[in-house]
Amino acid sequence: GACVTVGLTTGTRQSIMGSLAKVRSSNHGFWMDMEVGTMPRYSEFGTSFGIFGWSTIISSFLDMVSSLNPSEDRFALILPESFKPMADRFDVEQNLRGIAVVYKMIYDYRRVDVDATFDDADSYAAQIIDGVVAAKANIVFQCFCSTNNEYFRGQLFRRAIDAGLFREGFQWYTHYPSVISFKEPWLYDEEYADIWPYLDYFKVLDQGDYEPPDYSYTSNYKSDQDAAYTDAILAPKIQKYIDQYDTTLDNRSYASLNWLNCSSEEHSSFAICDTSNAPSLDSQRALKFDAIKHIAWALHEIIITNGNYDYCDISAAGVRTGDPQVFLDQLRMKEIDGYSGHRSFQPINVTGGQVLTLPPSFMLADWKPTYARLNGGYSATKECMMHVNRFAAQDAPISERVMWRDFFTGKEITEMRFLTNTTTPPNTWYHDMCGKSYRIDMDRADKKCVACPDGEFNPPSDEMDACESIEDYYCPA
Repeated sequence: GACVTVGLTTGTRQSIMGSLAKVRSSNHGFWMDMEVGTMPRYSEFGTSFGIFGWSTIISSFLDMVSSLNPSEDRFALILPESFKPMADRFDVEQNLRGIAVVYKMIYDYRRVDVDATFDDADSYAAQIIDGVVAAKANIVFQCFCSTNNEYFRGQLFRRAIDAGLFREGFQWYTHYPSVISFKEPWLYDEEYADIWPYLDYFKVLDQGDYEPPDYSYTSNYKSDQDAAYTDAILAPKIQKYIDQYDTTLDNRSYASLNWLNCSSEEHSSFAICDTSNAPSLDSQRALKFDAIKHIAWALHEIIITNGNYDYCDISAAGVRTGDPQVFLDQLRMKEIDGYSGHRSFQPINVTGGQVLTLPPSFMLADWKPTYARLNGGYSATKECMMHVNRFAAQDAPISERVMWRDFFTGKEITEMRFLTNTTTPPNTWYHDMCGKSYRIDMDRADKKCVACPDGEFNPPSDEMDACESIEDYYCPA
C-alpha cells in the first residue's frame, strides 16, 4: 500500500509489479523499464513510470541500424527469460516498421546455472546456434544477463565461431550491462584467448551517464556541467550512507529498514540478510540520485505545497486514496538538472493510454576485447559510432533521429567497422543461404527462400540470388 515505490529490473517481476501498483492506485518506478516498452495495456501499467529509459531501448537500436547502408532489419535473438521484454519489443516493431525476427530463442538461464556440467552447457549452446544457422540469420542480438555458467557462455561463442557466424557478412549486437557484468568477468581469462579476435567490433547498445542540454558541443559532452553536480561531489555523499550500513544490526542501521529483522525466521532468508552482501557505488548512481530526488520533490509539491495532506492515505482495502495521475503529472512539471545532466519525463504510448519514462541518448559503441582486456576493459576503451537524438520528434525521419557522431566528443563519424574489421555493413541476407534449388525473395523482410521452378537453379557463381535455366550452365565437352 505504499504511496510511491521504485525498483525491479527483470521483466517477469515488472509485469507483476505494474499490475499491483495499478490495483492499489499507487505509483511505481522501474529502473530498467523493459516491460513498459513492450506496449502493455494501460489498464495494467498506467500508474507506473520508467527511470533508465529502457522502454525505448529497442526502438532506439532499430533507429540506429536503420541508418546503415544497407540497413539491418532481419534479426536472430538470443536472450534469457529475464530479458524477454526486449524480444517482445522486437515483435512489436515487426508490425510498426516491417523488420523480421527470423529466430527467437528465449532460453532458460536456470538450465545453465553455475552447477551445470560442461556437457550440458555445450549441448544447450549447440542447440541454440543450430537454430540460428537453420534460420539463415546473420544479424544477431544477444545477451547473457542472469546467466552464470561460464561453460555455456564460452561454448555459445565457440559454437557460433565454428558455424561461421563471426565471419564477414555477419554482425553481433548486445547491450552494455551484458558486456560489463556477464562477459568481461570471464572472457579475458587466457583459456578464452581463442575467442577474443572473433569478437572485435562487437557492437554494444549503450547510454550516456550524463545528458547534455543539446548536442552542439564539439569536444566534451560534459562541457556545460555545473561544478556542483560532478561525480566528485556526489560519490562522497552516497558513500557516507554506504559506510553507515552495519551487517551486525537487524535493520542494517537504516531507519528505512526498521521493518527488517534479520534475526527472525521470516526475514533471515532475504538476500539483504546475507552478511556478505553490502551496498556499493554503481555506474548509475547519478541518475538514481536525481530520479529519487525528483520523486521526493513531486511528493513534496503535492502534499506540502499544494496542501493535499491525505494524498498518501491508504484505505482499509489497501488502496491509496490519492489520484496516481496527479503524481505523474507532477513528475512532468519541471525538468531534472542535476548529477546526471539534463533530463525530463516524457510520455510513451501504450495500449489505451500513456506512461512516463526518462529517455536517454542511447548510442552504438564498439567493444574490441583484444584491445580492451589490456587497456581497462570496455568502459575505458569504447568508441561511440552514433547516438539517438532524444530531442527529435517520434515521427521524424531517421536522418533526424540518428546522429552519426561520437557522443563523448561530438565529432562526426564518417566510417564504421564491423566484425572482421570490414567497413561495409552486412546485408540482411547472404549469397547462397537458400542453397542451389531456391532463391531469396528480396521483397520480404524475412528474405524467405522460394523454390526454383523445374529446370532452373540458383547459380553459385554470381551475387544475384535468382533462379536461372540449367541449360545456360553446362560442362564443356
